[in-house]
Amino acid sequence: MGKKCSEFIEDGDCIFIDSGSTTYHIAKHLKNNKNLTIITNSIPVVNQFINTDCEIRSLQEEKSSKDLRKSLWLLIAVNLVQM
Repeated sequence: MGKKCSEFIEDGDCIFIDSGSTTYHIAKHLKNNKNLTIITNSIPVVNQFINTDCEIRSLQEEKSSKDLRKSLWLLIAVNLVQM
């Protein structure tokens, strides 16, 4: 289902990808698309677009995919400390 949904998304599109397993699989099939703007609230979806030319926007802030690595590691560290 993720692959079929991804066929409707073209290079340069701006899309919202919610959290969830189906939307995660859509994101996995979008890694070769160019110049996408991804709006998401899902860390696993963000992970799919690290080191791509896609622009990632979260509900809290806007970052390029290169800057997300620092934020992602910080979030992982905070979650580990809270365990």
